Amino acid sequence: MTTGYFGTKQTTEEFYLQFDFSGDIGSDTISTAVVAIVDSSGSDTTAAMIDDTEQNIDGGAVNFWMKKAGTNNTQYTITCDIDTSSHEHYTKSGFLWVVDDPVPAAAVSSTTSWTAKQNTAKRLIDKFGDAMTLILESHNVYNATADSYSAAETEYATRGVLTNPTLRNSAGEYAKSDMVRVLLSANDLPNLESVDFRIEYGGQIWHPERIVSLKPGGTVLMYSVDVK
Repeated sequence: MTTGYFGTKQTTEEFYLQFDFSGDIGSDTISTAVVAIVDSSGSDTTAAMIDDTEQNIDGGAVNFWMKKAGTNNTQYTITCDIDTSSHEHYTKSGFLWVVDDPVPAAAVSSTTSWTAKQNTAKRLIDKFGDAMTLILESHNVYNATADSYSAAETEYATRGVLTNPTLRNSAGEYAKSDMVRVLLSANDLPNLESVDFRIEYGGQIWHPERIVSLKPGGTVLMYSVDVK
């Protein structure tokens, strides 16, 4: 069984997610697919969170629709079992965090350890993410010796989870987004919403188009960065 990471969703969001088995089945075809989801306590939440009428098979991939549902600040495990036309069976699973942002301070328990949850987010991203470099761009840095201003850069070696969300348009058709979404742990990084930066990954340079900090209770757990 292969395990991955789907990133995060808010309780009010709905969208397609995908399990891609094309690398497993080759030229074989998927005949049946069953998607299920359980919460962190092991309770089955499939009916509440997944609309099985929207599920479809596209070549070697299974697309499934996440409803406007879920419990805030909860990790879920989604599992997909398929059978192929040649009677092979494959299973994949992935973690999904439901995190609303922001959470009103009055609604947050004073006993909640957000630092511990931040560390958990880092462990998940370190486990399932890829190595990349975040390059912080600082402008107009004063050099007293030269009596001049110059640009300076600071590099952060980090890891990020890459996703390419499947979105549904107003006509009900689904397609891959032209954006890449990178999930970054907030540990050891500056506030990415207030600085200029770029991401270097696999010989590519990506510039952020949209940055969202996921911070229930006011503590940033991770950043969701849409890049091109």
